[in-house]
Amino acid sequence: MTCCLAAPTIVGSVNDDSLIDIPEHLQLFACRNNRLLHTAAMQIAQAVSEAKACYGADRIGVVLGTSTSGISKGEAALAYQLEHGHFPPSYHYSQQELGSTSDYLKQLFEISGPCYTVSTACSSSAKVFASAQRLLQANLCDMVIVGE
Repeated sequence: MTCCLAAPTIVGSVNDDSLIDIPEHLQLFACRNNRLLHTAAMQIAQAVSEAKACYGADRIGVVLGTSTSGISKGEAALAYQLEHGHFPPSYHYSQQELGSTSDYLKQLFEISGPCYTVSTACSSSAKVFASAQRLLQANLCDMVIVGE
């Protein structure tokens, strides 16, 4: 008989103070989801820049996955609206749309290849890799930025 000990569970959180602000020209996208994305995206900015120079902006795609797309911000805005009779000035429904993060990344990096979001609950993170692979195999992209 063997004894199986459970592996420790690691849980983390991101402090909003550590997130990079959205550039001024993209303020329509200013929300926590996109600040998280922006902070992560800066780690690959040089590679994207080099790929744009090599392949062209139209050969770089974006496929991101999501499950809730910032629904908590929408819930908070609705609670505010019920109490005050209007939505908070910083709330824009478009920030909560499923494709908002993909569109933000496309505009941030100024790329013009295929760009979409996969939302299939927990399987989104796996499906984005399969989707990116198909874009590469179909010769629609030379680079695909993938994430969830």
